[in-house]
Amino acid sequence: MKNRPWLGVAASLLLLGGVLAGALPSCGGSSVSSEESACLGCANEMCPDESKACNASLGCVKLRTCSLACKTGDATCQNNCTAAEASDSTALLAGADFLACADAMCAPTCLPTATTTGTGGSASGGSIGSGGSTGNGGASPTGGSTGSGGTTGTGGSTSTAYTVGDGGYVTSGPWMGYAFTATDGKSATTISPTDFSTVTAGESLCVSGTVAATADYSAVAILGINLNQAATANAVAGTWTPTGSGINYELYDLQGTDLRIQIQAAGGDTNASLRWCVDTQTYYQPTIAWSRFNTACWDGSGTDYDGTTPLQSIMVVVPGSTTDIPYNFCIQFIDRAP
Repeated sequence: MKNRPWLGVAASLLLLGGVLAGALPSCGGSSVSSEESACLGCANEMCPDESKACNASLGCVKLRTCSLACKTGDATCQNNCTAAEASDSTALLAGADFLACADAMCAPTCLPTATTTGTGGSASGGSIGSGGSTGNGGASPTGGSTGSGGTTGTGGSTSTAYTVGDGGYVTSGPWMGYAFTATDGKSATTISPTDFSTVTAGESLCVSGTVAATADYSAVAILGINLNQAATANAVAGTWTPTGSGINYELYDLQGTDLRIQIQAAGGDTNASLRWCVDTQTYYQPTIAWSRFNTACWDGSGTDYDGTTPLQSIMVVVPGSTTDIPYNFCIQFIDRAP
């Protein structure tokens, strides 16, 4: 492990659930290694009830995130994470239950001497029956490249750390680009923040709002990341040629909203054949192979991604419906699966 060690249940309880985690405090960093990604994914899959309970507690979510930012052996950082949520008994109990299950179920995936951390609950998938409309964003530090359609997918990075810098500039292996938000631009859909210009290094990328009801399921809300963009104002987003087997990811879905992960090539904001998605409600795995992405992931009737077409951005999309859809989620990490 390149970051904090996984602690066994007994040690965790002594630290008042210190492996749970806070909202990326000054201790530690904001990176998650590929090993940790696999460990978290195992815990999500093997302990769904405990993971869901932790996801329902903002304090538990914060504790987890903070702990993941702590470096190996940094007990002070872990204790600071716990202290920040010490008054939230619900968070501590949810975290302890999660750890107990993860310790029992995921030791081979994590470390032999201890097991896992809390995991961010993955988003649940969308339920729209059409591609939805497009969003758009800028290519500057306050915006991103393109918006996405009503499906989502994600491109990957490498096994190196995922970090968020000032202005929402994301570095994750070969990926370098600004995060952005967008909506379909036609409905009454809301999203906050409207950009990440005020984000400082180490903060999480989070959005909330409501996707407005539409008869044709065309409304969407988007949190995206450009994959090849210089860290300068008004820099144009380029493309990245995929490597590896797919992507690893982890989301904190605080609202329990259906979500999709989307990968998008240049021109995908207006051309539905250049964006591919995975519905995470029907396919929840911490690693998504390139071949799982489809241009119509809501029913699988589209074209599968070929794994080689250069990508411009990766997104988490809230698909629309015929009723208003409230949402509130954060990206814990996204990187490339080897």
